[in-house]
Amino acid sequence: MPSVATASRPRRADAQRKRASLLKAAHAVFLEEGVDAPLEHIAKEAGTGQGTLYRHFPTREHLWAAIIEHGCDEQEISALRAMTADDTETAFDDWLIRASELGGLYPGTSTHIGPLYNDLTSPVGQQCAGMVDAFSLLLAKAQHEGLVRSDVTAEDIMSIVISLPKNPQTGKPSKLSLTILLAGLKQTCLKQT
Repeated sequence: MPSVATASRPRRADAQRKRASLLKAAHAVFLEEGVDAPLEHIAKEAGTGQGTLYRHFPTREHLWAAIIEHGCDEQEISALRAMTADDTETAFDDWLIRASELGGLYPGTSTHIGPLYNDLTSPVGQQCAGMVDAFSLLLAKAQHEGLVRSDVTAEDIMSIVISLPKNPQTGKPSKLSLTILLAGLKQTCLKQT
């Protein structure tokens, strides 16, 4: 079993380059073929073997988590920044629009990666945890200001955002879908029948 010192040691420069090359290849392959692309296509695109790929990313989900790391970090920072905005409604809407665009970046994201974002036992869920927590704070602020209905959670909204129908050419949700979602979030609670 490796010691803590060994586990936390920085990667060698060549290992960092290989990891960066694999992530660049994964980005290109996932854009072209979707998140279900065979992993051997990624290794081939990176000019390396599958063993190297699996040393860096033991499972497809570890690779997905690494691929979405930058977007999750940006969205976390964006949500925290939106907390200080003068116009909470615009900041909230802008955050959700950007989240929906990120969720449609790679074909198949909503089907495969989407359900994992809130599972803290998964690499994807662990990667998204900071973003979801920051969005929860932004949502609470919008709800406190009476801008968003009080009966929804961050998890509810993220599940819907990830599931929005995507344009096959761009991967982005339609403006109409986003408009309907945002309007629905701003409605008062539906009456129980």
